[in-house]
Amino acid sequence: VFQVFTLGALMFEPIIVQWIDPSLPFLGYGAPWTIPGDLLVGLTLLLTILSGLDYWLKNRTLLSETLKV
Repeated sequence: VFQVFTLGALMFEPIIVQWIDPSLPFLGYGAPWTIPGDLLVGLTLLLTILSGLDYWLKNRTLLSETLKV
């Protein structure tokens, strides 16, 4: 859960910076250096989801037995 919040904060960092201090320049979307950052955030989110799905598929019976008790 905290990974998702962290990734969300990174994705909206330019907007958050403007909200905190409007005098700072907006280095947000469209700037060339934000595109690799957005790609890395998306890749990290995708790998996190796939990792959780992989864990759930491998341990499905173990998890379901634990929840029944």
